[in-house]
Amino acid sequence: MPVTAYSKLSDEFKKIVECYCDIERKNGKTESTIYTNQVRISNFFLFLYQHGCGCLDEITEKPVQPFFISDGKVCKSYSTKNGIEYVLNACKFLYPKCEDIIGYLPKIRNKRKNIQYLSLEEVDKFKQVLKGDSCSLTFRDRAIGYAVAYLGLRNCDVTKLTLDSIDWNNDILYVEQQKTGISLKLPLTAIIGNAIYLYIMRERKQNHSKYLFISLNKPYGKLKSDSISAVINKIMDIAGIRQNVGDRKGSHIFRHYTATKLIGNGIAQPVVSTILGHSNPSSLDAYLSADFTNLKECALSIENFKVEEGLEDEKV
Repeated sequence: MPVTAYSKLSDEFKKIVECYCDIERKNGKTESTIYTNQVRISNFFLFLYQHGCGCLDEITEKPVQPFFISDGKVCKSYSTKNGIEYVLNACKFLYPKCEDIIGYLPKIRNKRKNIQYLSLEEVDKFKQVLKGDSCSLTFRDRAIGYAVAYLGLRNCDVTKLTLDSIDWNNDILYVEQQKTGISLKLPLTAIIGNAIYLYIMRERKQNHSKYLFISLNKPYGKLKSDSISAVINKIMDIAGIRQNVGDRKGSHIFRHYTATKLIGNGIAQPVVSTILGHSNPSSLDAYLSADFTNLKECALSIENFKVEEGLEDEKV
């Protein structure tokens, strides 16, 4: 439990937090997700407790609003409010008052930034570097690059790959996702398998580490997520892509590419969610804005709209 806020709560508030944790563990939620939401609800309850509410029945809309709004401005994020609402929803069958408290929560707009995406030209340049003979790329760099570019794996999941993750006989790569805890069984295509094989046979130190990708220098330990980003950024630099100020780099942008590529090719959304390992199918919604192939089908013709005289020949 989060020590700072949880330990200061009333007994009833503590029981609600514990109730949520028990429910989520039974539902198979990861500890990281549970921890994030229990911190949010603990901070919320502590605020209410400090403003005279020691139990659910004492909570009204008046003390709830200042937690989210200060001096007329929203001071809490959409994700914070959403996490608190999620906990209250999970516990309302045991604590019906939670339903009323949900109604007290203010509307907070989700200020999601536009998602940058990779163009087909950028992806092609990235892959050409992997196929090329750049002496600055190690066999490990190329293997990581192929795994990220073709499978859309998260950094943390690349670092968790072990030698046992590879089924060479059946061309399968097993991935145990750190974020969701969901196990994936992905195709080990020839281009990815060959890159991994060359790395293992020609470069990887045959030490006692079970992890597939290890450092090139002693003590040859497991790579960290930042190391995966550094490899992807190096390949992008060599390819000459994503070089402008503000351009998003790193491996996660390939998850967006993988999602939009699959959707654009007519793959059903539930299948795409499964391939990417989403625990919630709605996680795919953020990627749909870059699905230009299908978005074009929604475009409306302007042929029936009257154009003012003299504008037909003007160039936009």
